[in-house]
Amino acid sequence: DPKTPFYTSPRFLPPTKIDNCKFKDAIISHGCFLRECTVDHSIVGERSRLDYGVELKDSVMMGADYYQTESEIASLLAEGKVPIGIGWNTKIRNCIIDKNAKIGKDVVIVNKD
Repeated sequence: DPKTPFYTSPRFLPPTKIDNCKFKDAIISHGCFLRECTVDHSIVGERSRLDYGVELKDSVMMGADYYQTESEIASLLAEGKVPIGIGWNTKIRNCIIDKNAKIGKDVVIVNKD
């Protein structure tokens, strides 16, 4: 509607890096890192990180406010902590994932009726 414009802030993010992923009816935002994951009927917000084997279906992932470097991620994993994003082999269905969420590896989150 021209009478009520929608304003947003400009973002100067790099393009999303996609490595061997499958998408179906998905919206992927800027600055994401997606590795061998499947995104089906979902929205992936800016700066999101989806690791190997992640399945995101019928969900909205809000993204992140900042990046973690590879060395920060390695340090967190060595300490047994979880970095921002979704870890290896995690399955998520029918969910809304808030900003800066930390979801570990081999997790299953399914919102059933």
